[in-house]
Amino acid sequence: MSATAEMAPQSTTAPTVEVHPRILRPATFPDFPLYARADDCEAPRRVREAGEPVYANTWDKLDRDGIDLLYVHESDQADCLDYVEENLESILGDEELPPEQFAPWVCRLTRRAMQALLTDTRSFGSYERVRTMVEAIVRTIGRSPDAAWHMMDGRTTAHSLHRHSTDVCVLLTGFAARALKVRDRALLTQVAMGAVLHDVGKAAIAPEILAKPAALSRREFAQVKKHPQRGIDLCKPFLGRARIAHSIISQHHEDAGGGGYPDGRVAETIGLFGRAARVVDAYDAMTSDRPYRPALDSFGAVRVMVNEMRGRFDRSLLRRFIRHLGSAPNLRHEAPPPVEAARPPVEAARPKVTQLRSILDALSKTVDAPAAERPVGAAFPHDLPILVSELDKWRSTLADATTETDPVLADMLARLVSLRDHALSVMRSHGVDPKGAAAQPSEGLRRAG
Repeated sequence: MSATAEMAPQSTTAPTVEVHPRILRPATFPDFPLYARADDCEAPRRVREAGEPVYANTWDKLDRDGIDLLYVHESDQADCLDYVEENLESILGDEELPPEQFAPWVCRLTRRAMQALLTDTRSFGSYERVRTMVEAIVRTIGRSPDAAWHMMDGRTTAHSLHRHSTDVCVLLTGFAARALKVRDRALLTQVAMGAVLHDVGKAAIAPEILAKPAALSRREFAQVKKHPQRGIDLCKPFLGRARIAHSIISQHHEDAGGGGYPDGRVAETIGLFGRAARVVDAYDAMTSDRPYRPALDSFGAVRVMVNEMRGRFDRSLLRRFIRHLGSAPNLRHEAPPPVEAARPPVEAARPKVTQLRSILDALSKTVDAPAAERPVGAAFPHDLPILVSELDKWRSTLADATTETDPVLADMLARLVSLRDHALSVMRSHGVDPKGAAAQPSEGLRRAG
């Protein structure tokens, strides 16, 4: 059936999983129906039947019909994943396919491969499959560092070991590529392999220990502390002499200030990527639901890492990671007017640190304050869009001014990014549109600023 054929509207459950047309490869037969949204009809309509061949001119036909995005049903996602995996090399080699459109599929494939590996940690074939997916992650991020954030699109707080392993892989690989300036593909692949396999040793721990909602006993925690070494033992036949990957698996629970496990290493005796993995692993763990506590939002996780976990992390890497979080597309000021694109002079940032600190202190308390305790006239959360806009302007200045030799500005930037993220979370929880800023802030917000 052609892309232009008139089809009956789809039934009650609308397809929601996005598929870029160029994921369809010529001379293949996708075994699932595809849908599109027409300009004059919100409900997706079926435009391709399951098993319908893809021709060399299929992309052009879809484009002429104004179709730039296709959809599959959630129930067909497994079949679509099979198709993408079978055509992975061809898809990765398509320079016309935007990396951000393919990135979510790379993440889904990696999660699926990790889920299979964790059920049989001694299967060489499972490791090879995971390596193939990891190389796809590295190639995709290599084309566009922002692709790492698109891989995280649709991430939920639901926790599972294969999800956590994949998310840490994506976060650490993106962090290494963008913030740590790792350009060598072989090195970045080692980083990604170490990250995706960092918790594979937990497959040897009793599930009831990992799922325990209460505090672990000493004996149970002793078992958990063995998972880095168990991971090394499991992966050694597959990883060989991949030194960086080994260091991530063995050192991702070592604390910069000592006291971590399994070896109690200190500071520089921990490898760079082991220290980076410590930061990323903790962040992803805290922003996921666990049996013993619900997920924190990004603001809460960063606040705990900065204020309550001193000595656990390399502070320089922690600052870099917090700034890296600020590079996520959904945290950027979306469409600044051209006139406002010019940023305040960098040299002006330092004298304003005291002013910004007092603003952040006031706003941090006000955002979370119960209604009865807010200043008279405060209209939170409806003032928060204005706050976010103001924080964006400050962040632009500080992001340019901050260097590793200026920890004061770096810490200010970390607090600013965290507060902005939390403000967005509060808005969403109150049903406030982030773009629906009022024309004027309330008296409470004016006082706070």
